[in-house]
Amino acid sequence: AVRTVLDFAGLPIYMLINAISVRSVLREARVIIMGQAVIALVLRRLPRRQLSEPQKALLYDSLQYIAVSKRDFHENHYVLTRLLLTHFGIPVEPKHPLPDDYLTRLSHAPPGIADICKLVILLGFILDGHVSFRERFKLHDLNRLGILLESFADMKRYAREFLAGAGVAAWSEPFLMRIDTSWPRDTVAGND
Repeated sequence: AVRTVLDFAGLPIYMLINAISVRSVLREARVIIMGQAVIALVLRRLPRRQLSEPQKALLYDSLQYIAVSKRDFHENHYVLTRLLLTHFGIPVEPKHPLPDDYLTRLSHAPPGIADICKLVILLGFILDGHVSFRERFKLHDLNRLGILLESFADMKRYAREFLAGAGVAAWSEPFLMRIDTSWPRDTVAGND
């Protein structure tokens, strides 16, 4: 009888563990599904343009900057990287260390490619559903150099809105508009 009572006494603990596990799995599934939809929408808005080698390197470095900032694999970051490299025809490199002068090059980049890289950084910060304190320091550096104007509070709000299903149109639209105006339609190759 004592054995049966002990099993029933542990039942609320098992239920709590199961509830936490299910909530975590459902949240991650929502993040992946919404993240991939957002990536597809943003990529549809980007012009298909032949980038120069320095522009390709800067975009590749931006993707690497996100990977170094996050330090953890996430499906959405993989999809973003794969689709961006395909979209702009950038070959995959087996090893690509982040150069020390990346932020300096980004701050001096021409408007079109700089806006794409900034958009990629902001997307990369929220695509896994949360913004870490490590990213807070990265964002502070980006603010100090004048690369991004968004604060840590803005990024937390963007992540909350993303998780709530609001998408990223509210903050990504200015970047996409500047990209459209900096690369006129007649210089865009193969735009659908």
